[in-house]
Amino acid sequence: MTDTRAVTTRAAALHRGRTVRRTGPVGATVVAVVATALVATTLSTGSPWPSALAAAAAVLLATARRIGWSAAGGTAVLVGLAPALLALRLGPVCGVDPGLLAVVFWWAVTLVGWVDVVAGRRPRTAPSTVVRAVSVAVPVLFGLVSIAVVAAAPKVAAVAWATRRDSANNVMFARFILEDGGVDPGRHPNPAYLLQGLVALGVRPDASVQDLFWSYQAVWLGGTVLAAAVAAALVASSVRQPVVALLGALVAGGFVYSWFVLGLSMTYGFANVPLSVALLGSVLLVARGARTTVMMRIAVLVVGAVLLLASWAPLAVVPAALGVVALVRAVLDAVRQRTGGESRAAGALAVVRGAPVQLTALVLTLVAGLGYVVLVVLPDLRSDGGNLTQGGGFPEMSPTIGLVVGGLALLLAVTRRWLHKPSSDGTVPDGGTDWRAVVLVLAGGASVAAFVGLAAAAGQSLWTYYPEKLMWILVVTAVPLVLAGALDATRWVALRVLVTAVTVAAVTLVVLPVDDGPTPEDRWPALKVANGIAPGAEEEARDVLRVADSGRPTIAWLYGSTAFDDLLNLWTTDAVADGPDDIVREYAGTPAHEPEQVCRTLEGLGSDAVLLTRATNVPAAVRATCPDVAFTVQTEIGAR
Repeated sequence: MTDTRAVTTRAAALHRGRTVRRTGPVGATVVAVVATALVATTLSTGSPWPSALAAAAAVLLATARRIGWSAAGGTAVLVGLAPALLALRLGPVCGVDPGLLAVVFWWAVTLVGWVDVVAGRRPRTAPSTVVRAVSVAVPVLFGLVSIAVVAAAPKVAAVAWATRRDSANNVMFARFILEDGGVDPGRHPNPAYLLQGLVALGVRPDASVQDLFWSYQAVWLGGTVLAAAVAAALVASSVRQPVVALLGALVAGGFVYSWFVLGLSMTYGFANVPLSVALLGSVLLVARGARTTVMMRIAVLVVGAVLLLASWAPLAVVPAALGVVALVRAVLDAVRQRTGGESRAAGALAVVRGAPVQLTALVLTLVAGLGYVVLVVLPDLRSDGGNLTQGGGFPEMSPTIGLVVGGLALLLAVTRRWLHKPSSDGTVPDGGTDWRAVVLVLAGGASVAAFVGLAAAAGQSLWTYYPEKLMWILVVTAVPLVLAGALDATRWVALRVLVTAVTVAAVTLVVLPVDDGPTPEDRWPALKVANGIAPGAEEEARDVLRVADSGRPTIAWLYGSTAFDDLLNLWTTDAVADGPDDIVREYAGTPAHEPEQVCRTLEGLGSDAVLLTRATNVPAAVRATCPDVAFTVQTEIGAR
């Protein structure tokens, strides 16, 4: 028979501090009013995000009593974003606006969650849970207040901060999604479409380039604040002492706002990195929990894997590995709890028999996830898989960073088993070992090694764009786990302080050489943007956006500085390109131009093309090279 006493004791430990009680009429009314207000906001403003927030809140409240607040938080992020992905893929198939589909899906999730909250029991919040919730809320409030303060600064680079490097490509792919009515691989292959799809969902179908740009900024900043909240939650839910957890969570959230995360993503236009960190961190939140909830948590991990496939595919190996480990450990745990003459097979099935509803949800989710991989991911990779072997601009980042942070994560995760006893409140139910860190390092490290192996097989440089970027995202996600492991490393306070100091010093020493500029101000992205980034950067960025949205295809040759011409050509060609391989985009990727190339590009742009130049000899040289190509010369932006 099953040792019911052991199961009951462990379940009680896992649920201590969150006993449940029925939702009364007042609570039900509050939930209904909030949900109705968010839906009404969507109807009045046309923005889908209030509906998304309502759905995420409903998922949080509905699942907290089943899997705990921290795992419910991760579930709210993942399940809250799933309707967007579903709408983006179904839009072209059904011929329905994906924005409308997403809102309908979010309303459905909100309704189901609201009914469950009202009909079921709700968690009773313990004082320690309130402290941990505050630790997550403070980085969110800090981020929102910082955005407001920076936006009000007199020299703020309100446009320039989001115009560099990959930003033009991200807005271009968002335009493709908008034009295609969703993600249509047959017209515009794009395996990593989630961020760009969210940008497209936030605007009208007839949106201009500037509309897409402002939506792009909103999604980017929202993803960054979400990543900070998830990083704080990873620490807050892993450290036993609530006050220590609060301090650690503030540091983890602040780390996301630093130059190493937000600063580098702004400089290189990596808008999908904060979103990927938020998704990966949410997966780690969901991965921890009691054996009795393993089916539900694995189902959510499948959702997380699908979202990561659509955000940055190599990261999907982490939730897949976490799901396998969670299932294997749950089965082994059930086997160990069997006694007498009953078979081990019966013990292995105990976890299944005890949760038929969760098992059904798991099977359906696995089938849906497998179907998504077969029907969507594999065709996408066949149509555009070459992008995974291409290079890109990336800061110089030594693999030592990954080795140090990964090594610390493994060391702290494993040694906690012997340095103190399991917690009484169930925050670390595995006798101290944090298997999430182990899986993150090993599975993530295997992905990095796979990219290095592919580069070696192709005879290319081993340490290039994809392994570097993958390591960077994994390191950013692992830092909160490392910090939590150090803060909770041992029962002895003095030793815990020493371990924390050494850990923080080691992480600081390896990340500090990766800079985002030559001045101390460059270490603080918010201050950098508030001060205008660089002299003239904001004026130039506004000119670039104005030309890109002028309605006339334009290229520049010897108009301003080389940097300005390159930025303008990048945005203007992406604004009119029919696809990523459009010939006009070659012009923006060439550092030096000749009359022949200018002629080819102008011909590709059509008879309404504009050549922007201040060099007096350029118009004659171009006309002499291609006298049959029609174009207009402008010497100033906005001139006719």
